[in-house]
Amino acid sequence: MLRKTSELNKCVDLAPEHGAGKMLHETLFAKTEFGIKCIHLCARMTLEPGASVGPHTHYNENEIYYIISGHGTVLDNGTRLEVGPGDSTLTLHGQTHDIENNGSGPLVFLAIVLGLD
Repeated sequence: MLRKTSELNKCVDLAPEHGAGKMLHETLFAKTEFGIKCIHLCARMTLEPGASVGPHTHYNENEIYYIISGHGTVLDNGTRLEVGPGDSTLTLHGQTHDIENNGSGPLVFLAIVLGLD
């Protein structure tokens, strides 16, 4: 299945997870399109400079971030780390993370949430 960027479901999240600023949320594929229940989210996210997704804990799911472009920091279960293009993070059940754009341009990343049930 091909999904053109012009066909993506797009919305703007304000202060996601009690973070700062705005995040463009572009759903690549809806969870119902996979034919399995374990994929909860498959989306491209864009944070403008200074914007962030606030700290949050995942329960009964894991989340992957893959950084496409831009620079920022992530809270990786208590440790603040720098991220840039090509980097990826994995947040497991019971762990806490966030992401912040501290660069001069947009921070674009792929977010995939996998359910454990």
